[in-house]
Amino acid sequence: MKSILNHASVFISLVLASFYSIGLMYHQSFLMAFGIEETQFPLSIDRIFYQGFFAFAELTAPNVVFVVFCASGVLITAYLALLVVEVAKRVNVVKPILSKLQKAFTQEPNKVELSPVLEGFTEFSTKVFWYICAGVLSYLSVLLVLIAAEHAGKANAQRYKDKFTNNEVAIDTLLVEVSKSEFETFRDYSIVCNSSQCAYFDGVTSSVFNNSAVKSLRSKPISI
Repeated sequence: MKSILNHASVFISLVLASFYSIGLMYHQSFLMAFGIEETQFPLSIDRIFYQGFFAFAELTAPNVVFVVFCASGVLITAYLALLVVEVAKRVNVVKPILSKLQKAFTQEPNKVELSPVLEGFTEFSTKVFWYICAGVLSYLSVLLVLIAAEHAGKANAQRYKDKFTNNEVAIDTLLVEVSKSEFETFRDYSIVCNSSQCAYFDGVTSSVFNNSAVKSLRSKPISI
C-alpha cells in the first residue's frame, strides 16, 4: 500500500497529462472541422481536462480498441526499454565482436591493436542507439493515441453537422452590427463561445462574432 501511495502522484500526473494532450487535440480537431482557428477559443486548464475526458468517453468502439492497442504499445515499449537497460548492464554484445576483430588484426603480419578508448566509445554508441530506438517507439505510440483523439474530434464534429440536417440542434437568429449603424440578420448554429466572441455555423461556412456586436439573439428550440 505504501508503495502505491508513493507512486500515486506520478500516476495522477501521467493521467492528467494524457487527458490534457487528448483534450487539446480533440478541441483543435473539432474546431478545424468547422474551419475555426483553435487559438481564437483557448480553453482553460480545467476545460481541457474535461475535453480530454469527454474525448475519451466519446471514442467509438474501433477507436477504443485502437487506443487500448496504442496504450499496450506504450507499455510494451516501456518494458523493452527496461530490458534494453538491463541487457546493456549485464551483457556486452559489442565486446565479443571487438575481441574477434582485435584477434583478426593481431594474427596479421602487421599487428594492429584496437584502442581501449575506441572500444569504450563503440560500446557507448551501441547503448545510445538502443535508447534512441526505445525513445522513438515511445514517441510513435503516443503520436498514435493523439491521432486517435484527433479522429474522435472530427467524427464528433461530423455527427454535430448531421444533427443540423436532422433539426436536432437549436438554431439561433442573431442581429449583428456589421458596421456602424448597419445591421444584418444571421440564422446560424452555435459552435463555441467564450467571454468575448462566439462562433456560428450556417451549414456551409463558419462566422465569428464579437459579443459586443450581437445586438439580439433568439433561439428556436428543437422539436421533441
